[in-house]
Amino acid sequence: MHRHLNGLKTAVLLGGLSAFVLFAGSLFGRKGLLVAVV
Repeated sequence: MHRHLNGLKTAVLLGGLSAFVLFAGSLFGRKGLLVAVV
């Protein structure tokens, strides 16, 4: 159970990080979004 919870926390963390990168990229416009994708 603890192992499953750990994986879930990692998934949430990665998801949050991806969302943050996409959000930051959108703030900087198209060029920033391209950097976020790469």
